[in-house]
Amino acid sequence: MSFSGTILRRISRRASFVVLGIGLVANGCTAREEPVAPSQDRPNILLIVTDDQRVMPLSPMMRHTEEWFGAQGTAFTQAFAATPRCCPARVSFLTGLYAHNHHIYGEGVTPSALAAVEPLMIQQRLHEAGYRTALFGKFLNNWPNERNPANFDRWATTPIVKYAGAEWNVDGAIQVVHQNSTSFVGDMSIAFFQESESRDEVPWFLHVGFMAPHPPSEVEPRYRRASVPPLRLSVAMREEDRRDKPPFVRKQRLPTVSEIQSRRVPQLRSLVAADDQIDRIMT
Repeated sequence: MSFSGTILRRISRRASFVVLGIGLVANGCTAREEPVAPSQDRPNILLIVTDDQRVMPLSPMMRHTEEWFGAQGTAFTQAFAATPRCCPARVSFLTGLYAHNHHIYGEGVTPSALAAVEPLMIQQRLHEAGYRTALFGKFLNNWPNERNPANFDRWATTPIVKYAGAEWNVDGAIQVVHQNSTSFVGDMSIAFFQESESRDEVPWFLHVGFMAPHPPSEVEPRYRRASVPPLRLSVAMREEDRRDKPPFVRKQRLPTVSEIQSRRVPQLRSLVAADDQIDRIMT
């Protein structure tokens, strides 16, 4: 997960804010009561997160996203991940805390540690403030599938990085989702918007967590021929003398161009799929 180009855009009649983060309890308990909010101008909040996306221009793989956010958005060109690890970065993004304050330092975190930090996250504050809250897609590494995420009224999430055929927790029920996860998350998000229209006086917070472009980057057939830009090898990809690097870098074998492409091409094509779903959501 990375935050290489966080973009903020103001939209809609309730001065809603959309954030795109490019790259985040008691056991089994969650608040399922529908929130009641007084009618007032409070922004809807849409958080869209991709997973393992490297620093890169949005075009040509995410042209819809660039069009939606480019004209009216704010690009934080000097943004960085204080902790460039997936789970710590996700927790920091949702709590506003550095890792040395929330104490989540890696992916091998225990469920009890995640449960301890969950009350500090934004969804609790918003739910207590009367927001209708939802989570569709990836939440936190090692989050137990059988544990319902607290302070969400609707959710469909899985800790398994598998684009189709994984077990998901959908509103408290464990089920296998055979649909590609990118399209599934898009469909669930659209359904949430449609449900919210009937109670438009209640503000909402929606956390959309695409797996793309995290390997194995499985793409639907309609994206398997999507064109990708030519590969330009970075200095890191060509560096043979790594004596000044940490042990875990020194011991790794430099991949061949073919190996780089075998991973890179499906990753980029999975971003095209995510871009289409972002276009649906924004529309």
